[in-house]
Amino acid sequence: MAVIIQFGCGFLSAMAISIPLIWWLGFGQVRHPLSIVGSISILLASVYILRSKGIVQFGKRQIWIRFHRILASFGLTLIFIHGAFKPTYWYSWLPLTLALGSLVTGIMISIAKIRDRKRIRLIHSFLSPFLLTSIVLHGIKKMDHDKFFPYLENTK
Repeated sequence: MAVIIQFGCGFLSAMAISIPLIWWLGFGQVRHPLSIVGSISILLASVYILRSKGIVQFGKRQIWIRFHRILASFGLTLIFIHGAFKPTYWYSWLPLTLALGSLVTGIMISIAKIRDRKRIRLIHSFLSPFLLTSIVLHGIKKMDHDKFFPYLENTK
């Protein structure tokens, strides 16, 4: 039950931030900043691997995993909002598919029996770096900075 609450906190936090911003500024203006924040939060959530491998020794492991779940679900929700669940090209489908796979494997790790967790954790840790790479490549391929930041020209 606590696992669902932790994933729910990340999801609801992302919705609480993105809905007012979309309503106030418009979806087109907010999409890319939300995906950038989502990518950063996924990157921060991946710091948990340092604790799980014993590289970092401070703090309780349970606190670290809560941090990981909330921040990762927050970032993944922002990635889903960015894509609006309507990817049009392969470089849009790839991050969406990897984000969904990362979310599903993360939930499966939390609810699986101990003997099954090792395989699922391996898949989950394999998906995460590819997800971040695909997000960066998606941004490079998709984003036209001149069209995205037209107001910067007016401020010069």
